[in-house]
Formats: sequence, structure tokens, C-alpha cells
Amino acid sequence: MTVSSTFRQLETRKQQRILAAALTEFANEGYAGASVNTIVKKVGISKGSLFNYFADKHGLFSFVFEQALELVKAYLRRVRDDTASEDLFTRLEQSLLAGVAFIRSNPRVYKIYLRVVYESGLPDRNGLIKSLRGMSIKYLTEFLEVAKERGEI
Repeated sequence: MTVSSTFRQLETRKQQRILAAALTEFANEGYAGASVNTIVKKVGISKGSLFNYFADKHGLFSFVFEQALELVKAYLRRVRDDTASEDLFTRLEQSLLAGVAFIRSNPRVYKIYLRVVYESGLPDRNGLIKSLRGMSIKYLTEFLEVAKERGEI
């Protein structure tokens, strides 16, 4: 469990402030360079409160990563659904264009992705990369299966 029930009981605005501060800190400084002190100062809470919500820095990072991944998944589901009637190559093109648009509108999420891919000191980095690859494979496989059923490939 990366997040406590106490965190989930907080008002949504406070949850969002904590998430935004942590996302910014991890995106800008990486896991090793990120400071819990900086995060709690930005949010205006005590370090003890943060550790009441998340067991440790790794738990906080895991939560931030999970939230970022859910944001990406929701975005890609919309692209998948909006292009359902299109041919495979149009769907792939639209997915790539949407990916670029997502990166432009969510640069901190993209920085987290880059940190996971390139930052060697990140705990469970291999597991996170495996999760990202699995998500990508599932997304593309759905497109290919539909295209195969339609006789496009």
C-alpha cells in the first residue's frame, strides 16, 4: 500500500496540493534529489503528516507515478475510443499526435516518465519500466487485433 486511508480521507484540494508539490519536486529533482522537506514546505504541512499519509519517500513517489500513469491511461482511452471507426494507420497516427499533445500539456508527467527511464537510482525502476511496457503493449495490441478482425492487416 503506497497511500494510507488517512490521505484518502483528506479534502480533495489538499490531496491535489500534495500531489502537485510532489510531482513537481520529483519531476524537477529526480527521486534521489527530491526533498521531502521541500514538498511539505510547499504544501504547508508537517513532515510527520506526510509520513502519516505515505510510509516513506518511496511510497510517495509510487503514488505520484500511479497517478501519472492513470492520467496517461485515461488520455489514451479517449484517443482509442475517439478513433474506433478509423483504420489502423490513422489510429496509430492519431495516438502518436495525441502523445505529443499530452507531453506538451503535461510536462511534469513526462519528466517523471523520463526519470523512470533514465534515473538508475530509482527504487523498483525495473518494475516501473515493466509496467510502462506492459501498458504500451496492451494498448497497441488492441489496435492490431481490431485491424486484424477488419482485414486491414
